[in-house]
Amino acid sequence: MRRDLKGGVATALDLVLDEIDRAIAAQRTEINSATQAGKYDQAEAVIARVKSVAAFRDKVVALRRQWPGVAKSIDKSKARGRRGEKRLARGVRTPEAAFRLPILRALVAAGGRAKMSDVLARVYAEMKAHLTPADLATLPSSLKTVRWRNTAQWVRARLKREGLLKPDSPHGVWEISDKGREALKLAPR
Repeated sequence: MRRDLKGGVATALDLVLDEIDRAIAAQRTEINSATQAGKYDQAEAVIARVKSVAAFRDKVVALRRQWPGVAKSIDKSKARGRRGEKRLARGVRTPEAAFRLPILRALVAAGGRAKMSDVLARVYAEMKAHLTPADLATLPSSLKTVRWRNTAQWVRARLKREGLLKPDSPHGVWEISDKGREALKLAPR
């Protein structure tokens, strides 16, 4: 569940300030009671706590004042694109076309069908010498996904649309079609 970051943080800081003010008010009552009872040492101890809380409050107030500027910079980074990242320059990553034959070869080597993870392991073994540092990096949009794996999955979708992979394979299983086998036979070695 994603909330409006700009308003949500401001509201949260306001709530923190309200709670701090309540805590300080309660301490003032304790200081008055201790002073009226002649317990000055106790009153001084409470005053020291209040000074500490007041110093913390000042820091929260400073954060609250800074927040609108920080929120504005976040809004500007959103305008640049997804997660504020620029697109990779052409030629920095391996082109999608380079994955086509390795995927088809991996499926033939696996007997025509295999789990996605097994196909990708075979594709990696064949392509690892050609993968760039950008290919081996994670995606800015998903720090768990390595770029070359994501590219291979996009290529798989295209191969399905072209009829080179079967469209009705179970989820997580890639399967070469007769047309895919024929394309692999006709491909240059």
